[in-house]
Amino acid sequence: MLSSAALPQQLAYQSRLIRDCEATYDEMAEDYVHHLLHDCSYRSPGHVAAAIAELEPQGRWLDLGAGTGLVGDEVFELGLHPSLIAVDVSAAMLDQIACPLYIERHQADVLSRLPVPPRSCQGAFAAGLMEYVLDVPSLMRRTAEAIVPGGWFVFTFCPSEHDGVRAFDAETDLHCHDVRLVERCLADAGFRVHGAEEFPAYVNGEQGWIRHRMVRAQLG
Repeated sequence: MLSSAALPQQLAYQSRLIRDCEATYDEMAEDYVHHLLHDCSYRSPGHVAAAIAELEPQGRWLDLGAGTGLVGDEVFELGLHPSLIAVDVSAAMLDQIACPLYIERHQADVLSRLPVPPRSCQGAFAAGLMEYVLDVPSLMRRTAEAIVPGGWFVFTFCPSEHDGVRAFDAETDLHCHDVRLVERCLADAGFRVHGAEEFPAYVNGEQGWIRHRMVRAQLG
């Protein structure tokens, strides 16, 4: 378990995790979509897109941990036309984005900086990003800084019954989060939760189906 009492170690671990993600996803970028959709039966992009559709999105929206733009693909298929800004640590993944909704692509660590002016986006979303996030307060704070008051943040994470953040797959550095921790960090950043649901998100080898909790939170 990772806690504030071990903050220096946690931050060092987070830094290594980000570097590993960049290298891993740069290497697998060309095969990523086939692996997730066909080998893992990945469902989160569709759930996130459906939740965004209910918000009638307009203007600029951040796709945090965008990967190859799977959520954007689903949003486009629903006939929606927000302007999407992709942010990911892997440049190779960003190069795979084909969805016409994406107007910008930025290689960046979302926990350190978001490459948009403050209060310049109407909303943000993230599918699967939280598995690699140990520093939950930073993610919520950065997102809150980027969107307008009243803007929405729709995201998924693997829920845990234990305190803090725990690895559930040490080999691939996947993490689950205490629901109370996530909601507390949202509140501290100025968000109010307006709904959450859980569903089987993807197949992770011998572990079988991994559940995601999707949260819809509004700033202010």
